[in-house]
Amino acid sequence: MFCFYVVCELSGNMVSTEITVGDREIIDSGVVTAFNDEKINIKLSPDSQTGSNNEESDSGDLEFIFTLTEDSDEDPSIKVNPINDNVAEYELVNMRNTEMERGGVTPRKGLIKPIEVGDMGGRKILMNFQVSGRSSQEVDLRAIDFYYSIYLGGEVDE
Repeated sequence: MFCFYVVCELSGNMVSTEITVGDREIIDSGVVTAFNDEKINIKLSPDSQTGSNNEESDSGDLEFIFTLTEDSDEDPSIKVNPINDNVAEYELVNMRNTEMERGGVTPRKGLIKPIEVGDMGGRKILMNFQVSGRSSQEVDLRAIDFYYSIYLGGEVDE
């Protein structure tokens, strides 16, 4: 049995899973582990799920860049820095505890509910994410676990 995300191949037969939360469909969800200060990039490309795989669509790829920064003068926060119409950087400020002892784990910090991050094929794209940190007892290494879900929402209001 081979599984990748929500599509599994079982003895040559395809099985797919559709997950909805309220009126939103989850189009991607997962956990990404980044080490030390690595950026996390998520690129969402139009396809049949978003209903925008034709040439007439004016929406292109959406890209989200997540960076973690520390500032002792600020409470944990999320700063959104639009780069252009399709790319935004999310600066996650003080979302991890850099003072944690080796071998420590920080509780998850992040959003409580999804936020609207764009649209594709005339439908809203929403995202929810949380961050948790851990460190190694043996070596000077910090790992960040980035938990995310991307939702396909209702139609964009005109």
